[in-house]
Amino acid sequence: MGQLMQKSKVASAIFDMVEPALRFVAHDLQVLTANRPGNKDFHPSVLDLYETTLVFQVYRHMLMYSELRDYDVRWEMPMGAKYVDLWMRPLGGGEPNLVEAGDFTVPKVHDDLEKLRTLASKSHWYFLAFFRTNKDDTKGEPSEGQLDPAKYIKDSMAMPKYGLDPSKVEYNPEYCRSIRIVGPGERTDVVGYALLKGL
Repeated sequence: MGQLMQKSKVASAIFDMVEPALRFVAHDLQVLTANRPGNKDFHPSVLDLYETTLVFQVYRHMLMYSELRDYDVRWEMPMGAKYVDLWMRPLGGGEPNLVEAGDFTVPKVHDDLEKLRTLASKSHWYFLAFFRTNKDDTKGEPSEGQLDPAKYIKDSMAMPKYGLDPSKVEYNPEYCRSIRIVGPGERTDVVGYALLKGL
Protein backbone atom coordinates (compact mmCIF):
# COMPACT_ATOMS: atom_id res chain seq x y z
CA MET A 1 0.00 0.00 0.00
CA GLY A 2 2.94 2.38 0.42
CA GLN A 3 3.60 4.76 3.24
CA LEU A 4 0.93 6.73 5.08
CA MET A 5 0.74 10.42 4.28
CA GLN A 6 1.59 12.51 7.34
CA LYS A 7 -0.97 15.08 8.43
CA SER A 8 0.15 18.70 8.25
CA LYS A 9 -1.26 22.18 8.81
CA VAL A 10 -1.44 22.98 5.10
CA ALA A 11 -2.82 19.59 4.05
CA SER A 12 -5.49 19.80 6.77
CA ALA A 13 -6.39 23.34 5.71
CA ILE A 14 -6.80 22.32 2.07
CA PHE A 15 -8.88 19.28 3.00
CA ASP A 16 -11.03 21.13 5.55
CA MET A 17 -12.04 23.78 3.03
CA VAL A 18 -13.41 21.36 0.43
CA GLU A 19 -16.73 20.54 2.10
CA PRO A 20 -17.76 24.16 2.77
CA ALA A 21 -16.72 25.05 -0.78
CA LEU A 22 -18.87 22.27 -2.27
CA ARG A 23 -21.84 23.21 -0.11
CA PHE A 24 -21.44 26.88 -1.08
CA VAL A 25 -21.57 26.00 -4.79
CA ALA A 26 -24.60 23.75 -4.26
CA HIS A 27 -26.40 26.48 -2.31
CA ASP A 28 -25.69 29.05 -5.03
CA LEU A 29 -27.10 26.75 -7.69
CA GLN A 30 -30.16 26.07 -5.54
CA VAL A 31 -30.87 29.78 -5.07
CA LEU A 32 -30.19 30.75 -8.68
CA THR A 33 -32.34 28.03 -10.27
CA ALA A 34 -35.22 27.68 -7.79
CA ASN A 35 -38.55 28.42 -9.50
CA ARG A 36 -36.72 29.53 -12.65
CA PRO A 37 -38.78 28.53 -15.73
CA GLY A 38 -35.65 27.95 -17.81
CA ASN A 39 -34.50 25.28 -15.34
CA LYS A 40 -37.74 23.32 -15.32
CA ASP A 41 -36.11 20.37 -17.11
CA PHE A 42 -32.50 20.72 -16.00
CA HIS A 43 -31.21 21.40 -12.51
CA PRO A 44 -27.41 21.83 -12.48
CA SER A 45 -25.48 20.48 -9.53
CA VAL A 46 -21.91 20.07 -8.32
CA LEU A 47 -21.80 16.89 -10.41
CA ASP A 48 -22.11 18.96 -13.58
CA LEU A 49 -19.36 21.52 -12.96
CA TYR A 50 -15.76 21.49 -14.12
CA GLU A 51 -13.26 21.25 -11.29
CA THR A 52 -12.11 24.83 -12.00
CA THR A 53 -15.28 26.16 -10.39
CA LEU A 54 -14.88 23.89 -7.38
CA VAL A 55 -11.20 24.78 -6.92
CA PHE A 56 -11.99 28.50 -7.08
CA GLN A 57 -14.43 28.06 -4.21
CA VAL A 58 -11.81 26.11 -2.23
CA TYR A 59 -9.45 29.04 -2.85
CA ARG A 60 -12.03 31.56 -1.60
CA HIS A 61 -12.59 29.55 1.56
CA MET A 62 -8.84 29.21 2.14
CA LEU A 63 -8.52 33.01 2.04
CA MET A 64 -11.05 33.18 4.88
CA TYR A 65 -9.48 30.36 6.93
CA SER A 66 -7.72 31.66 10.05
CA GLU A 67 -5.11 28.88 10.04
CA LEU A 68 -3.75 30.25 6.75
CA ARG A 69 -3.85 33.97 7.56
CA ASP A 70 -0.03 34.13 7.46
CA TYR A 71 0.19 32.33 4.11
CA ASP A 72 0.33 33.78 0.63
CA VAL A 73 -2.44 31.80 -1.11
CA ARG A 74 -2.95 32.01 -4.87
CA TRP A 75 -5.29 30.51 -7.46
CA GLU A 76 -4.17 29.64 -11.00
CA MET A 77 -0.60 30.61 -10.15
CA PRO A 78 1.55 31.10 -13.28
CA MET A 79 4.78 29.10 -13.21
CA GLY A 80 6.68 29.47 -16.45
CA ALA A 81 4.36 28.55 -19.31
CA LYS A 82 2.04 26.56 -17.04
CA TYR A 83 -0.41 27.29 -14.24
CA VAL A 84 -0.91 25.61 -10.87
CA ASP A 85 -4.45 25.33 -9.48
CA LEU A 86 -3.50 26.37 -5.93
CA TRP A 87 -0.21 27.70 -4.56
CA MET A 88 0.59 28.68 -0.98
CA ARG A 89 3.65 29.60 1.04
CA PRO A 90 4.29 31.17 4.47
CA LEU A 91 4.84 34.93 4.28
CA GLY A 92 8.34 34.54 5.75
CA GLY A 93 9.35 32.28 2.88
CA GLY A 94 9.94 28.55 2.75
CA GLU A 95 8.94 25.74 0.46
CA PRO A 96 5.70 26.36 -1.43
CA ASN A 97 2.77 23.95 -1.44
CA LEU A 98 1.36 23.25 -4.90
CA VAL A 99 -2.03 21.68 -5.58
CA GLU A 100 -3.56 20.34 -8.77
CA ALA A 101 -7.15 19.11 -8.75
CA GLY A 102 -9.46 17.03 -10.88
CA ASP A 103 -11.72 14.02 -11.08
CA PHE A 104 -9.92 10.90 -9.93
CA THR A 105 -8.23 8.80 -12.58
CA VAL A 106 -4.83 7.16 -12.25
CA PRO A 107 -3.29 8.92 -15.29
CA LYS A 108 -4.62 12.31 -14.13
CA VAL A 109 -3.10 11.91 -10.65
CA HIS A 110 0.27 10.71 -11.98
CA ASP A 111 0.46 13.34 -14.73
CA ASP A 112 -0.47 16.27 -12.52
CA LEU A 113 1.93 15.29 -9.73
CA GLU A 114 4.71 14.88 -12.29
CA LYS A 115 3.88 18.33 -13.65
CA LEU A 116 4.26 19.80 -10.14
CA ARG A 117 7.56 17.95 -9.56
CA THR A 118 8.89 19.37 -12.81
CA LEU A 119 7.75 22.93 -12.06
CA ALA A 120 9.09 23.08 -8.51
CA SER A 121 11.30 20.23 -7.32
CA LYS A 122 11.72 21.74 -3.84
CA SER A 123 8.06 21.90 -2.93
CA HIS A 124 5.23 19.91 -1.45
CA TRP A 125 2.95 18.52 -4.20
CA TYR A 126 -0.69 17.59 -3.70
CA PHE A 127 -3.52 16.33 -5.83
CA LEU A 128 -7.09 17.08 -4.75
CA ALA A 129 -9.18 14.29 -6.23
CA PHE A 130 -12.94 14.48 -6.71
CA PHE A 131 -15.17 11.41 -6.85
CA ARG A 132 -18.65 12.07 -8.16
CA THR A 133 -21.66 9.79 -8.39
CA ASN A 134 -23.76 9.69 -11.50
CA LYS A 135 -27.44 10.19 -10.76
CA ASP A 136 -28.16 7.07 -12.84
CA ASP A 137 -25.67 4.93 -10.89
CA THR A 138 -27.72 4.65 -7.72
CA LYS A 139 -31.15 3.24 -6.99
CA GLY A 140 -33.11 5.28 -4.51
CA GLU A 141 -31.40 7.87 -2.36
CA PRO A 142 -27.60 7.70 -2.41
CA SER A 143 -25.61 7.68 0.81
CA GLU A 144 -22.02 8.56 1.64
CA GLY A 145 -21.27 4.85 2.00
CA GLN A 146 -21.89 4.32 -1.71
CA LEU A 147 -18.84 6.42 -2.53
CA ASP A 148 -15.68 5.57 -0.58
CA PRO A 149 -12.62 7.51 -1.81
CA ALA A 150 -10.28 5.77 0.65
CA LYS A 151 -11.30 2.36 -0.73
CA TYR A 152 -10.87 3.54 -4.34
CA ILE A 153 -7.36 4.74 -3.56
CA LYS A 154 -6.38 1.69 -1.51
CA ASP A 155 -7.66 -0.67 -4.21
CA SER A 156 -5.87 1.33 -6.89
CA MET A 157 -2.55 1.11 -5.05
CA ALA A 158 -2.97 -2.67 -4.89
CA MET A 159 -3.02 -2.91 -8.71
CA PRO A 160 0.67 -2.96 -9.75
CA LYS A 161 0.25 -2.32 -13.48
CA TYR A 162 -2.78 -0.08 -13.65
CA GLY A 163 -3.16 1.58 -10.25
CA LEU A 164 -1.57 4.44 -8.38
CA ASP A 165 2.17 4.02 -7.91
CA PRO A 166 2.91 3.89 -4.14
CA SER A 167 6.47 5.03 -4.85
CA LYS A 168 5.09 8.31 -6.24
CA VAL A 169 1.88 8.90 -4.30
CA GLU A 170 0.77 8.58 -0.69
CA TYR A 171 -2.52 9.14 1.05
CA ASN A 172 -4.13 9.14 4.48
CA PRO A 173 -7.67 7.78 5.02
CA GLU A 174 -8.29 10.81 7.25
CA TYR A 175 -7.95 12.96 4.14
CA CYS A 176 -10.68 11.03 2.31
CA ARG A 177 -14.38 11.79 2.65
CA SER A 178 -17.72 11.69 0.90
CA ILE A 179 -20.65 13.98 1.61
CA ARG A 180 -24.31 14.10 0.68
CA ILE A 181 -25.56 17.34 -0.85
CA VAL A 182 -29.17 18.25 -1.55
CA GLY A 183 -29.05 20.26 -4.73
CA PRO A 184 -31.49 22.07 -7.02
CA GLY A 185 -34.83 20.39 -7.51
CA GLU A 186 -34.26 18.48 -4.24
CA ARG A 187 -31.83 16.27 -6.11
CA THR A 188 -29.46 14.42 -3.81
CA ASP A 189 -25.85 14.10 -4.90
CA VAL A 190 -22.95 12.34 -3.27
CA VAL A 191 -19.51 13.82 -3.81
CA GLY A 192 -16.26 12.33 -2.57
CA TYR A 193 -12.88 13.96 -2.29
CA ALA A 194 -9.38 13.02 -1.19
CA LEU A 195 -6.07 14.78 -0.83
CA LEU A 196 -3.09 12.83 -2.18
CA LYS A 197 0.56 13.78 -1.77
CA GLY A 198 3.31 13.34 -4.32
CA LEU A 199 6.62 11.75 -3.32
